[in-house]
Amino acid sequence: MVENISYGNIDFGKADVKKKKVRLILNPSGNKNANLAAISALNPEKATSIADTQTWSTLIAKASGETVKDNPALLKKSVKREEKGRRKKSQQDRARKRDQNIMERNEKKKKGGLKRPGFEGGIRKKSRK
Repeated sequence: MVENISYGNIDFGKADVKKKKVRLILNPSGNKNANLAAISALNPEKATSIADTQTWSTLIAKASGETVKDNPALLKKSVKREEKGRRKKSQQDRARKRDQNIMERNEKKKKGGLKRPGFEGGIRKKSRK
């Protein structure tokens, strides 16, 4: 008999799946076609078997409903889109920070806490003539 039975804890295996980064998929060192060409020059039989297993694995993944990212043109587009989004977000962050600084300066000015640079400050040494 099995003594350790746990009810209600069902693992479907989907929680541990992590998305691959598009830049890593598009990386030339990870390019399947280039690696396959190098292997085919050394051992053609092994290259055909590797190509068959890659084809079958992509077909099985597509049949199971997974998205297979193997089109380099679409991958390049998505990398560009991500990069553009990063740039846009950083510009928005800078603009937000600038607006915040301007508002803080205006509040200080209204309170009278902002002094004119070069006039109200520390004591300067007089220059010798």
